[in-house]
Parts: sequence; C-alpha cells; structure tokens
Amino acid sequence: MAGAVPRYLSASFILEEGFPLADLARIARSMGEAARAAGVAVVTGDTKVVERGKADGVFISTAGVGVVPAGLAISVERVRAGDRVLVSGSLGDHGVAVMSRR
Repeated sequence: MAGAVPRYLSASFILEEGFPLADLARIARSMGEAARAAGVAVVTGDTKVVERGKADGVFISTAGVGVVPAGLAISVERVRAGDRVLVSGSLGDHGVAVMSRR
C-alpha cells in the first residue's frame, strides 16, 4: 500500500517430501536478510510437508501487517508505475489456479 509502513510478516511453507534442507535454510536466510534490510520482523510461520510429487518443491506464502501514518490518504492517486499489486480472495484463488496449471 503506497505510503504504509510494513512492520510484521508471517511466512508459510509447503514443502514437497524430500525437499533439501540446505535449500530451505538458504531460503530462510535470504528471507531474514531481506526482512532485516526492510526493517520488518518475521514473527510467525507454518510449515506443511506434502507427498513427493504433490508440489513443485516448495510453495511460500507471506502476509504482512503495517501502519498507515496519521494524515496519509491511501488512494488510487498514490499508485505509481512499478508498484506491485497483491490479491487474495476469489481473484487470488483464480491466480493460484492458473499458476498451478503452468
């Protein structure tokens, strides 16, 4: 959200059985470094392991919470080229369905 200040993240992992622990450690280190650089704390997470062949190695889902500074108007006028749009709900479900078929 343009102008909002991120504070906390959750991270959830779906791992395919046999996913290399060294790769998971590398991912976790990288996420931690990026979070520290952004001034954000990863405060919770979840891990699920699924049968071999039921996932594409690893799926990662994150969610964030932040604050909107007093007096800041969050509106479409603040959107700029290069901003990222994250979706959830039925639109997000559709995007995941399309991605899973690729």
